[in-house]
Amino acid sequence: ALFNFVGNYFWTHYFFSLLGASYTFPVTWSINKIPYFIFGITQPYFLTYFTTSNVLLRKLRNSVHPKLKNIVFWITVLLFSFFVAFMETWSIQAVPYYSFTDRDKMYKYGTSFYALYFIVGFPMFFRLDEELGSRWNLSQTAIDSLASAMMVFILCDFWRLAVGQLSPQSTQGTLPFL
Repeated sequence: ALFNFVGNYFWTHYFFSLLGASYTFPVTWSINKIPYFIFGITQPYFLTYFTTSNVLLRKLRNSVHPKLKNIVFWITVLLFSFFVAFMETWSIQAVPYYSFTDRDKMYKYGTSFYALYFIVGFPMFFRLDEELGSRWNLSQTAIDSLASAMMVFILCDFWRLAVGQLSPQSTQGTLPFL
């Protein structure tokens, strides 16, 4: 829930500023220019993505040679991250209140940007209670989630500095830090 909150509250503005995305939902209640309901509806999406990644990573971990576990793990994280990012980017086109100024660039480059969330997040989520006999308490989980969120935040900002806007029509300065 914390990772999802940070993503909606902060990282959505990278989509607005850099990728030319916009929300036009007919709502008046929002926080930080994000409609309140978005925070609730994205949680099931993220839980589905992260739970599926855990199932996939566990299955692969138990079916490959021990010497190949790390390389298979990271290749799977990368491939599944790009797959999830592209599929959500592609499927969101059906939502009439969400749009991109340049859909082709969003598919080609924005998917890579969005995959950053999962490249960091999937391994973080995989670690939770993964070792037999160890139970994470709420503060350990919160610290790990927020640390992962900060890593994604840094990667998003590196993208902003290195790649910049995908579209000249992107919204400039939606937040002071952008």
